[in-house]
Amino acid sequence: MTFIVGCIGISCGFFYASNLAFVGALVLEASTILDRCDGEVARIRLKESKFGQWFDTALDQLSYFSMFLGISICINNPKFFISSPEIIILKQISILNILLYIMFLTIILFFMIRRTKNGSLAYYPKEVDSIIPVNKRSLFYRFISKFRFLLKREYFSPGMIFVSLIGYEFAIIISFILLFFALIHLTSDYLEMNKKIDITY
Repeated sequence: MTFIVGCIGISCGFFYASNLAFVGALVLEASTILDRCDGEVARIRLKESKFGQWFDTALDQLSYFSMFLGISICINNPKFFISSPEIIILKQISILNILLYIMFLTIILFFMIRRTKNGSLAYYPKEVDSIIPVNKRSLFYRFISKFRFLLKREYFSPGMIFVSLIGYEFAIIISFILLFFALIHLTSDYLEMNKKIDITY
């Protein structure tokens, strides 16, 4: 079931790349709903496992990667977008979004592998906050932390449905803003935790 749900999520990239952003967003949201159901069924049946958590996380992140890749492919396709100074800039940002996402994922997975006993990204904020309470962080960090819920799949996926109605240009800009500040957030986490514990081993 997890694999099927993951494949549905990953397929969203095909629709984004085909200039069908709304359909892609709906597919991503459908996979999110099914993913939650799959997780609840596993918990009810007491079939949760570390492998299952990591496998589910991997498929989730591949879905997001597929989305960012699909958006970039579409905006770079002259069949869908006629070249102009604005589009050229958006093309570069769409590629940058892919790189930012890879960096974001690398940092957070590195921490999870070293510090947590499960593969669910949902535990990352709790783990970090248990080491360094939010009220001990900078004002800027506390401000960013108020919006980190937007990166949770249950908020991000439906949000992309709304964004898709506005257009690819808006999707690229919003994605860049979220990824940029998420990366600042994670970098701050890494630097602060490195003062408290050794997370480089």
